[in-house]
Amino acid sequence: FLQIMSLIGTGCTTASSWSYGKVFAKYSSGIQLLLVIAVTTVMAALVSLFNIVLLRMASSGVQDKRLVACSILVTIITSFFGEWRFLPSVVLATTSSKAGQKYAPVGSVQTQESSSDEEESCGAQDVPRENDDIQESLRRTQPVVDTTDIKYGTLVSCIDFGDQIGSWLMVPLVGALDITRENDWAHLDKMVVLCSIASVLSLGFLTILPRTSA
Repeated sequence: FLQIMSLIGTGCTTASSWSYGKVFAKYSSGIQLLLVIAVTTVMAALVSLFNIVLLRMASSGVQDKRLVACSILVTIITSFFGEWRFLPSVVLATTSSKAGQKYAPVGSVQTQESSSDEEESCGAQDVPRENDDIQESLRRTQPVVDTTDIKYGTLVSCIDFGDQIGSWLMVPLVGALDITRENDWAHLDKMVVLCSIASVLSLGFLTILPRTSA
């Protein structure tokens, strides 16, 4: 059963990624991206509350078939909107890594070219002028230092690191709520509510992002 639920979650994640590209692809920068982050986060937080319904059904002794059907439905919904919530963070990392990329100034390129032309004028009179024009056009658009990949890797690592911190914070939360097998996972619904609230509160960090470069 767990393997089937995992496959269902994977399929829903794939469908969610495809639908995100169709719906939100044009909102990939600026204030529009911040709004997408806010909307998808709130939607995912609200959808996660369906787990409470599943917990109440399990504790009330609902028949196995109905419980399995409800579990599949909740998995489909939460996986779909959970991926919607995650993807804007990847888009933000992509746009942020490309922001501020510096290119070689035209003046410096011309200076380098003039000095190289003087050095080559003695023995390279036969080089066609067209080759120099091609090299000049390439140098004008070539980044001085291309750090896009490093920035992107760092930002994605920060996303994964934040997920790890959240997982570690769950340990004392489970202990504080006294959620154990012995008490039949009591207060698990409270943890679902607290996680949903914390997810919405994370939107406060959007205030530190610049509106123009997001």
